[in-house]
Amino acid sequence: IGLTGTLFALKHVVVDRSLNLLTTLLAIGTVFGILRYRLGTGASTIAHVTANLLASLIALAVTRSE
Repeated sequence: IGLTGTLFALKHVVVDRSLNLLTTLLAIGTVFGILRYRLGTGASTIAHVTANLLASLIALAVTRSE
C-alpha cells in the first residue's frame, strides 16, 4: 500500500507539476490503496473518479467566479 501510494503521488507530481501537493497526494494515494486492499479495485476506482470529479467541479466554480 505504501509503495503504491507513493507511486500514485509521484505520478501526479510529475504529470500535474504539483510538487507543493506531494503530502496531500501521498495521503490520497494511501487511502486509495487501503480501499483497494480492503474493498477491491472497483471501490478505489470509484473513489478516484469521485475525487477527480469534485476537484474539476471546484476548479470550474472558482474559474467562473473570477
